[in-house]
Amino acid sequence: MKIVKSIGDIRNSFGSGHGRAREVVVIDEMVEVTLAATFLWVRWALRRLAPLILGQPTTLINNLLGGHVFYSGGLAERLVAANIAALEEPIQQKLGTAVAQRAMGGTFLVRIEGVEACAASPSLDAWPLAYRRGIVDGLFFNEIGEVRTIDWAVALIPGVLRPVRDQDAELKRLSSLIGQNPIRSGDWNRDYSLWQSALRLVTNFDQAARPSWTAIAGLCEPEPPF
Repeated sequence: MKIVKSIGDIRNSFGSGHGRAREVVVIDEMVEVTLAATFLWVRWALRRLAPLILGQPTTLINNLLGGHVFYSGGLAERLVAANIAALEEPIQQKLGTAVAQRAMGGTFLVRIEGVEACAASPSLDAWPLAYRRGIVDGLFFNEIGEVRTIDWAVALIPGVLRPVRDQDAELKRLSSLIGQNPIRSGDWNRDYSLWQSALRLVTNFDQAARPSWTAIAGLCEPEPPF
């Protein structure tokens, strides 16, 4: 940093500006040192440019919701670059929601690297509470706020909330967002499978959170087929 900052001092002392009456003599050694310092800065800045762009959460959220193509390892790399834990909580939550909604849209790699990886991890440092909360929202609501979910998404909820201290509070928050809206697709077999899957998961939650999950599972109960 000292080397790079010295370039400004060199310019002030030897530069052609500042209304000098005559040209300043610059020895070859000064030219070489200045060029070396300049290239040092430029090369470092260019190497940092890609990680900086990758780590922009707003860009990543827009990419997730805008249909950007993700290749194996791509989302994982960008989530690391984003340093989720250092983001403000509302941004963490928006990012989690965008990841889950993209996964619900059928992008399998996003599901693996952004949702399943979170559900499998006990770390609240790598996957903070607000991000996990966003994941839960994205697994239950689409981009326009409609309630919808599916078997595999519901099956991941216990893992997403496992390291959370107050699971009941998170499930009550989810329940209040859902309200009394039934969680149905209109396909009886699919809805029945979802309902049964949700009921079987109740023991995967803390004891205090089980009534709240049971109430959510009850919203998945399909209408009779006749």
